[in-house]
Amino acid sequence: MMDIKYDFKANPFKEKDGKPVLYPAVVVKETITTDHIVKELSKHSAYSAGCVVGVLQEVADMVVSHLRQGKNVRLDGLGTFSLALSSREVTDRKEIRAASVRIKKVNFRPVPELVKRVRQETDILRAEFGFLPTVKKRSKEERWTLLEAYLKEHGSITRLAYSEWLGGGAHYGGLRAEGLV
Repeated sequence: MMDIKYDFKANPFKEKDGKPVLYPAVVVKETITTDHIVKELSKHSAYSAGCVVGVLQEVADMVVSHLRQGKNVRLDGLGTFSLALSSREVTDRKEIRAASVRIKKVNFRPVPELVKRVRQETDILRAEFGFLPTVKKRSKEERWTLLEAYLKEHGSITRLAYSEWLGGGAHYGGLRAEGLV
């Protein structure tokens, strides 16, 4: 049996009786990377790590190629990738040219079987500690100074770690230990 821990976050756009409306969110334990998946697959199958990496890269390249052709891509057992577009608001299609329409994002809709498999034998439990409190707001100059100091010592920082540091996400990793939060 697997378990998922959750806590509540405030919806910044909804209030009830002057208080923010809360919604449940998963307290993420960690983010599994491609390297982790590759090691697991190669350990539990006859495929070498190199073969797994190659196949995953080819799948990613094919998804991009087909999306660029205006196609949706459905991977059995996973779901469907599709593009979402955006433009300024118009009331007549003649008011806008193709150059003003852009790709906003790539959507992913899981197949129902995937959702069902995740739900099966998964307990949802309230997290003991939940989310860490939101980081105090720092000026752009403060953030830049702290980031420069961190980079000087460590050489790099991931986008995820940086955004969690600024946004008060569930995990701060080494940033808390380094005094950046």
